[in-house]
Amino acid sequence: MMTMQDKVERALFDVLSKLGPLEWKRYQKRYPEMWVGDHFEIVDHSSYPPFTSFRFKDEDPRIIEILEKALDSYKGKLKWVMISQKKEYGPGINRCILPIYVKELRDSLDDFQKVDEYISRHKPDFGPIAYSDLDSLSQHIKLVLKDSGIDF
Repeated sequence: MMTMQDKVERALFDVLSKLGPLEWKRYQKRYPEMWVGDHFEIVDHSSYPPFTSFRFKDEDPRIIEILEKALDSYKGKLKWVMISQKKEYGPGINRCILPIYVKELRDSLDDFQKVDEYISRHKPDFGPIAYSDLDSLSQHIKLVLKDSGIDF
Protein backbone atom coordinates (compact mmCIF):
# COMPACT_ATOMS: atom_id res chain seq x y z
CA MET A 1 0.00 0.00 0.00
CA MET A 2 1.38 3.40 -1.00
CA THR A 3 1.36 6.00 1.75
CA MET A 4 0.96 9.76 1.24
CA GLN A 5 4.67 10.08 1.92
CA ASP A 6 5.47 7.58 -0.87
CA LYS A 7 3.32 9.65 -3.24
CA VAL A 8 5.34 12.80 -2.48
CA GLU A 9 8.65 10.99 -2.99
CA ARG A 10 7.41 9.49 -6.26
CA ALA A 11 5.53 12.57 -7.52
CA LEU A 12 8.09 13.62 -10.11
CA PHE A 13 8.91 10.04 -11.05
CA ASP A 14 5.20 9.42 -11.73
CA VAL A 15 5.06 12.44 -14.07
CA LEU A 16 8.19 11.36 -15.94
CA SER A 17 7.02 7.77 -16.33
CA LYS A 18 3.92 9.00 -18.17
CA LEU A 19 6.08 10.75 -20.79
CA GLY A 20 7.49 7.53 -22.20
CA PRO A 21 8.99 4.19 -21.21
CA LEU A 22 11.84 4.54 -18.74
CA GLU A 23 14.85 2.30 -19.19
CA TRP A 24 16.26 3.20 -15.77
CA LYS A 25 14.96 5.08 -12.72
CA ARG A 26 15.88 5.93 -9.17
CA TYR A 27 14.64 8.37 -6.57
CA GLN A 28 15.50 9.24 -2.98
CA LYS A 29 13.28 7.72 -0.33
CA ARG A 30 12.78 9.46 3.00
CA TYR A 31 12.41 6.21 4.93
CA PRO A 32 14.06 3.40 2.97
CA GLU A 33 14.32 -0.15 4.19
CA MET A 34 18.01 -0.95 4.63
CA TRP A 35 19.90 -4.03 5.68
CA VAL A 36 21.22 -3.46 9.20
CA GLY A 37 23.21 -6.29 10.77
CA ASP A 38 21.09 -9.33 9.98
CA HIS A 39 17.72 -7.78 9.11
CA PHE A 40 15.97 -4.94 7.29
CA GLU A 41 15.09 -1.76 9.16
CA ILE A 42 13.37 1.42 8.13
CA VAL A 43 15.98 4.18 8.30
CA ASP A 44 15.22 7.89 8.60
CA HIS A 45 16.76 9.71 5.64
CA SER A 46 14.35 12.65 5.77
CA SER A 47 17.27 15.07 6.08
CA TYR A 48 18.68 13.76 2.78
CA PRO A 49 17.41 15.89 -0.12
CA PRO A 50 15.24 14.32 -2.81
CA PHE A 51 16.35 13.59 -6.36
CA THR A 52 14.74 11.83 -9.28
CA SER A 53 17.05 10.08 -11.74
CA PHE A 54 15.88 8.52 -14.98
CA ARG A 55 16.72 7.50 -18.52
CA PHE A 56 14.09 7.27 -21.23
CA LYS A 57 14.17 4.18 -23.42
CA ASP A 58 13.71 6.37 -26.51
CA GLU A 59 14.30 9.98 -25.55
CA ASP A 60 12.31 12.72 -27.25
CA PRO A 61 14.39 15.95 -27.37
CA ARG A 62 11.16 17.99 -27.25
CA ILE A 63 10.27 16.45 -23.87
CA ILE A 64 13.71 17.33 -22.49
CA GLU A 65 13.32 20.93 -23.73
CA ILE A 66 9.92 21.20 -22.05
CA LEU A 67 11.29 19.78 -18.79
CA GLU A 68 14.14 22.35 -18.89
CA LYS A 69 11.59 25.11 -19.55
CA ALA A 70 9.47 23.92 -16.62
CA LEU A 71 12.45 23.84 -14.25
CA ASP A 72 13.57 27.32 -15.37
CA SER A 73 10.10 28.82 -14.87
CA TYR A 74 9.35 27.19 -11.50
CA LYS A 75 8.91 29.65 -8.63
CA GLY A 76 8.78 27.51 -5.53
CA LYS A 77 10.66 27.31 -2.26
CA LEU A 78 13.77 26.05 -4.07
CA LYS A 79 15.39 26.28 -7.48
CA TRP A 80 15.66 22.91 -9.24
CA VAL A 81 17.90 21.77 -12.08
CA MET A 82 18.30 18.79 -14.40
CA ILE A 83 21.78 17.40 -14.86
CA SER A 84 22.66 14.99 -17.65
CA GLN A 85 25.36 12.42 -18.23
CA LYS A 86 25.85 10.09 -21.18
CA LYS A 87 25.36 6.48 -20.16
CA GLU A 88 28.80 4.95 -19.62
CA TYR A 89 28.17 1.81 -21.69
CA GLY A 90 25.75 1.90 -24.59
CA PRO A 91 23.40 4.58 -25.85
CA GLY A 92 21.27 6.89 -23.74
CA ILE A 93 21.52 9.79 -21.35
CA ASN A 94 21.05 9.53 -17.61
CA ARG A 95 19.25 12.55 -16.19
CA CYS A 96 18.69 13.71 -12.64
CA ILE A 97 16.37 16.42 -11.33
CA LEU A 98 17.51 17.82 -7.99
CA PRO A 99 17.72 21.08 -6.05
CA ILE A 100 20.39 23.36 -7.51
CA TYR A 101 21.92 23.71 -4.03
CA VAL A 102 22.67 19.97 -4.08
CA LYS A 103 24.25 20.21 -7.54
CA GLU A 104 26.43 23.10 -6.41
CA LEU A 105 27.56 21.12 -3.34
CA ARG A 106 28.37 18.13 -5.54
CA ASP A 107 30.56 20.39 -7.67
CA SER A 108 32.40 21.89 -4.69
CA LEU A 109 32.82 19.19 -2.00
CA ASP A 110 35.75 16.82 -1.72
CA ASP A 111 35.28 13.45 -3.39
CA PHE A 112 35.17 11.64 -0.05
CA GLN A 113 32.39 13.78 1.39
CA LYS A 114 28.96 12.51 0.49
CA VAL A 115 26.56 15.35 -0.27
CA ASP A 116 23.59 13.72 1.50
CA GLU A 117 25.60 13.24 4.68
CA TYR A 118 26.98 16.77 4.48
CA ILE A 119 23.50 18.28 4.13
CA SER A 120 22.11 16.02 6.87
CA ARG A 121 24.83 17.16 9.25
CA HIS A 122 25.05 20.88 8.36
CA LYS A 123 21.57 21.74 7.03
CA PRO A 124 19.18 19.07 8.38
CA ASP A 125 16.10 21.19 7.59
CA PHE A 126 16.95 21.36 3.88
CA GLY A 127 15.73 17.82 3.07
CA PRO A 128 12.23 18.32 4.50
CA ILE A 129 11.93 21.70 2.75
CA ALA A 130 12.95 20.10 -0.55
CA TYR A 131 10.47 17.24 -0.09
CA SER A 132 7.68 19.71 0.61
CA ASP A 133 8.61 21.57 -2.60
CA LEU A 134 8.84 18.41 -4.74
CA ASP A 135 5.08 17.96 -5.07
CA SER A 136 4.63 21.60 -6.15
CA LEU A 137 7.44 21.20 -8.68
CA SER A 138 5.76 18.08 -10.07
CA GLN A 139 2.44 19.91 -10.41
CA HIS A 140 4.19 22.81 -12.17
CA ILE A 141 5.87 20.42 -14.62
CA LYS A 142 2.48 18.84 -15.38
CA LEU A 143 1.03 22.28 -16.17
CA VAL A 144 3.94 23.22 -18.43
CA LEU A 145 3.66 19.89 -20.26
CA LYS A 146 -0.08 20.38 -20.68
CA ASP A 147 0.43 23.97 -21.93
CA SER A 148 2.92 22.52 -24.44
CA GLY A 149 0.30 20.15 -25.81
CA ILE A 150 1.31 17.00 -23.96
CA ASP A 151 -1.61 15.27 -22.25
CA PHE A 152 -1.40 12.66 -19.56
